[in-house]
Amino acid sequence: MNVPLLEMKELSIEIKHINQTIIQSLSFTIYSGDMVGIVGESGSGKSVTAQAILGSIPTSFNMNGSILFEGQSISFQKKNKLIGTEICYIPQDYSNGFSPFFKIGSQMDEQLATHTSLSKKQRRKRILDMLERVQLPAEKVYSSYHFELSGGQLQRVVIASAMILNPKLLICDEITTALDPKNADQIMQLLKDLQTQYNTAIIFISHQLHHVMNYCDQLAVMYGGEWMEYGLTNEIKKNPKHPYTKLLLNTIPTFEADAEYLQLIPGEPGEVNREGCPFATRCPYCEPVCLHSQVTLKGTPLHQVACHLVNTKEGEGTTSDSIKSPVYI
Repeated sequence: MNVPLLEMKELSIEIKHINQTIIQSLSFTIYSGDMVGIVGESGSGKSVTAQAILGSIPTSFNMNGSILFEGQSISFQKKNKLIGTEICYIPQDYSNGFSPFFKIGSQMDEQLATHTSLSKKQRRKRILDMLERVQLPAEKVYSSYHFELSGGQLQRVVIASAMILNPKLLICDEITTALDPKNADQIMQLLKDLQTQYNTAIIFISHQLHHVMNYCDQLAVMYGGEWMEYGLTNEIKKNPKHPYTKLLLNTIPTFEADAEYLQLIPGEPGEVNREGCPFATRCPYCEPVCLHSQVTLKGTPLHQVACHLVNTKEGEGTTSDSIKSPVYI
């Protein structure tokens, strides 16, 4: 049986001094070669989930549940060996990943020298090969300082640095936010190519829903620290079921002739209902049960939804069907 690369079981995170739960009972499974997108508004818990996988949750938080990597729990000692080698992380502010006092090639060489037994000549060849794989002028970038590169070039260097040790899992946290649409699409295609070449599993966290819809194999829609909808991207794309998912997808700009203005999600951004469904106080279809009763994911392994008003049985309708589904471009 194929062992999952990463398995999260009932992960919950609480802020100690105020006893507030910010992540509630998250579970998901990732296999080698998967590309999983996590989407949701700011404050929904996406980056905190990534930090939990990396084992970098602050001591002011309590964490319950388990995170398994290749079937084994990640201990403190094992985490130090995994992070940066088998599990790599690319943050949103990637410009701080390099020192301004050393050239790119020198810094990438130090990374290889620390984790491999390659000779200086072999390290240089691997660095140049990886820079070429991310479609950069390898020799020029190798001899450049990070401030001599454009934002798009530096983002590619960061990806090359993360991939140079051939990690099994790559976590990308809002890495296309600061890029123009053309560079952002090129970065997404690059990630997809690297995923195919190296069989690397990728967790892609983003606000840019069209990137997730076009490139990710699986999709997790997050709000208030919980999964609202989870499954294969194509399944959710064809038939979004949760009201929040539909409203979120409707915010994607389209070229429809009758599209006069951008759609907005009602209510105050970041407002979370603490007792029942976290989205209940903003949901246009809220019922009393939604406000006070906890809801869990239900459905098939291919498509699950956490909503009291959605009947997940095949062939039956949903209360949120009147929310217009988006037209993708």
